[in-house]
Amino acid sequence: MKEPFQVLYVDDEEFLLDLARLFLERSGDMVVSVTTSPHEVLDHMESGRYDAIISDYEMPVMNGIELLKAVRERDTTFPFILFTGRGREEVAIEALNNGANFYLQKGGDPKAQFAELAHKVRQAILLNQTGKELHRSHQELSRASNRYKAFIAASNTGAWEYHSDTGYTWCSAEYFSMLGRDINAYDHAGAMNVKEVWEDLLHPDDRQKAKETFLAYVNRPVGMYEQYFRMLHIDGHYVWIWSRGRTILDDDGTPTPITVGTHIDITRQKEQEELLQKSHDEIQAAYDVIAKTGEELRASLDRLTIQEQALRESEEKFRTLFESAADGILILEDGKILDCNHQAEVLFRLSKNALIGRSPADLTPPFQQDGVLSHDLCAEKIRAGKEKGPIRFECMHLTSDGREFFAEVTLQQISIQGRAYLQAFIRDISDRKRAEMELIRKNEELATAYEEILSAEAEARESQDELIRKDLVLQDTKNRLDDIIAFLPDATFAIDREGMVIAWNRAMEEMTGVMAEDMMGKGNYEYSLPFYNERRPMLIDLALTGDETIADRYPTISRKGSFLYSSEIFLPHFYQGRGGYFWFTSCPFFDHDGNITGAIECIRDITDRKRVEEALEKHLVALTRTIPGVVYQFYAQPNGKMGLGYVSKRAEDILGVHIDFDTFFDRFTACVDERDREAFLRSIEDAVREEKPWEFEGRFIKPSGEVIWFQGSSIPVREGDSLTFSGIILDVTRRKQIELELLKRNEEREETLKQFATLSESLREANKKLALLSSITRHDILNRVSVLMGYLDLAADLPAISDELMIYLKKCSSVTSDIARQIEFTRIYQDIGTHDPLWQRLNEMVGNVSIPQDISLVYVPTTVEIYADAMMVKVLENLFENAYRHGGTVTTISISTRKDGDRLVILVEDDGAGIADDEKERIFERGYGKNTGLGLFLAREILAITGISISETGVPGKGARFEITVPEGRWR
Repeated sequence: MKEPFQVLYVDDEEFLLDLARLFLERSGDMVVSVTTSPHEVLDHMESGRYDAIISDYEMPVMNGIELLKAVRERDTTFPFILFTGRGREEVAIEALNNGANFYLQKGGDPKAQFAELAHKVRQAILLNQTGKELHRSHQELSRASNRYKAFIAASNTGAWEYHSDTGYTWCSAEYFSMLGRDINAYDHAGAMNVKEVWEDLLHPDDRQKAKETFLAYVNRPVGMYEQYFRMLHIDGHYVWIWSRGRTILDDDGTPTPITVGTHIDITRQKEQEELLQKSHDEIQAAYDVIAKTGEELRASLDRLTIQEQALRESEEKFRTLFESAADGILILEDGKILDCNHQAEVLFRLSKNALIGRSPADLTPPFQQDGVLSHDLCAEKIRAGKEKGPIRFECMHLTSDGREFFAEVTLQQISIQGRAYLQAFIRDISDRKRAEMELIRKNEELATAYEEILSAEAEARESQDELIRKDLVLQDTKNRLDDIIAFLPDATFAIDREGMVIAWNRAMEEMTGVMAEDMMGKGNYEYSLPFYNERRPMLIDLALTGDETIADRYPTISRKGSFLYSSEIFLPHFYQGRGGYFWFTSCPFFDHDGNITGAIECIRDITDRKRVEEALEKHLVALTRTIPGVVYQFYAQPNGKMGLGYVSKRAEDILGVHIDFDTFFDRFTACVDERDREAFLRSIEDAVREEKPWEFEGRFIKPSGEVIWFQGSSIPVREGDSLTFSGIILDVTRRKQIELELLKRNEEREETLKQFATLSESLREANKKLALLSSITRHDILNRVSVLMGYLDLAADLPAISDELMIYLKKCSSVTSDIARQIEFTRIYQDIGTHDPLWQRLNEMVGNVSIPQDISLVYVPTTVEIYADAMMVKVLENLFENAYRHGGTVTTISISTRKDGDRLVILVEDDGAGIADDEKERIFERGYGKNTGLGLFLAREILAITGISISETGVPGKGARFEITVPEGRWR
């Protein structure tokens, strides 16, 4: 059975919450939870339990639009329906603009109204669920696509796709890079190009056979296509290629015109075979006595060739580019196998499902041949693969049936969707190892007879191994530089440890006009000539050598970590002498031992961006000339340094201070009147420390001696570690003069106040009449409420009444009681402000307040009198009532007084639960609270009549503490 939708409904009218829940839950497909607190909605939302939110608009603490904005900050798609009695068009527009799914107005037929609300809730939830499913599907498809692209790129395998109906051949970048060629040099618009990208590059001796073999397969695509041939490298030599592929079948198994496949560079294997054959021929010619042994070796090599051919034939089952890899491929995450290709299943004789989730150490015997624990070896190599980049090593592995085999493993780190994985290429070299061991055994048998010959052969082998090792190092360096060029689209070049240029990419050629062939291999700062017209160290030399004197040649250098350097530089001779702005970034690269072997530098042309910034700055300067004040930008850095980054030209006209950004702030501060200077600096320090808007008004003495009043204001914006204040300084001298003129008219104002007093008396008399009218109206309403409650009591006593009806009757009684209580509350406070304030003794007010017998009152009598509204005693009554009603286990209430300068502070404290920090101000808001929500609101209003303030300053958990602050002249 489908789980019902979980809906959360918030409204400040509790009786409407219950009614809505009954109607919405009738359908049976949703469960409704209700609350009167928007803050509880946000807390519940974090739990993930609810599918949608219904909200009223007008609520005392937070209205529906404010709640909607808070929800959208947490979840931009969470279903939200605004259900309100406010039928204004602007409310609906604001709700929909802020992301509400639907807007419904209360009123009308309840059945139809709540049916429409239920429909909108279902519609919003289903649309949200559908959107999330589509988003997840898109992300999964994107990850899969990027993952298999990474497989092809990381395996160094060239991919191709041939269309027999058009003759068009698509080739990957790796297809061309193994021939030293650039993919962009070939047409990939979809026209016939097979001759250009393949046939013309074949060796003349291989071309006819290769074409016939491929066309024979295309015309009759059965099984797997495979052949070997040589292709022309861009530098003139030929590369041996192992080509394999398969024709794609449609859903009915019919061949399509598309054949896909791979090219693998096997030149090194071919060279090794030729080298072994040459060495064997020399030994055979010199020593006929080991002819029989040579025959056995050739027979062994023939068997290896047969086994290799059998292996190639078994690989015809591969149907995708990933599966066509000749080596086993494992994808590792956190030391576990996440994915593998078919060849890995063959190597380990385990299914993909059996391999996934295992550690590479699970596929090895307990110990390697040299006695090293296999688990330790795997852990060490995985760590090295993550930290040092691609590594290659040999390791003994174990199949599922217990057979051990030697493998050459290549580990490298790849990134898919920004997430790092390890990719392991595993090549079975058991046959090669056995052949090597066989050769060693035969040579050992002949050692006694041909000691000198074998000694010479050993020396030759050592020289050969050294050459191979050096070749591997060079190849590793080349691959690393190729990767740099492939992944950095900016103009990029690299140098080796001796400062020789080893990479100069196409973007660098376009930027400098210097071709790679003219720069490669050159040293003596040749690479600096296109940028500086002289031979000099650049940022790349700082990264390579760490020589800090090089940094002095740059205006500023940013450093990230220990090795990454960057700097923005203006080069005047670019763009026909107009100059250009460039962003230089450089870092070293390392070998497997952590030694610096070279450095790389990327250069980005940011001239257009800087031109736009300069144009915007000119526009800003023109704009500030129209503003009647001094526009400025003030910065404050973490090291305490402060100053002006910009000041508009009007500073000279208004302030008489010459504009010099480096000294303007100090000169401005010196002109601030001594009476205001300390406060001026302190206000800036406070604004910087608290990151708040700055405002200040003070006197300023211009260099000419003229004294003016200025008003400054600004708004802070954080930019990295620096804080920037943008604002304006205005000349408010005229306003100050007007204020002084107003002070001179004080006598006239006093006369006006007397007239106001007369008017106030008239208003007070009118208030008394309104209070009388309110009293009569309240009396009539209370009478009718009493009748209503009586009828409800009679209805509750009727026989055979159902339990459900009884519940409804009780709710009606509760609501009616609330109405009566609130009307009674208005009676108590109807006289606020209807009488003149008067002097009242604090002793008498405290004595007139009653408290429960189980609560102790601590109060030291005083002679203090307070000038306040006649209802001041109601303030104390309300504070006492709040203490024993909401304070929990209150046992003591204390009242005390203290002086604070010219002010008097009355402290009312209890030892209860206290008030939470986030409620200390909200308790004085209208409607906030568990009873009428008006007590403390009206208490503050009563005190404010004579300028008295009240605040709560207690510590949560230790009791409430209300501070009533009486200003000078209102106490004695």
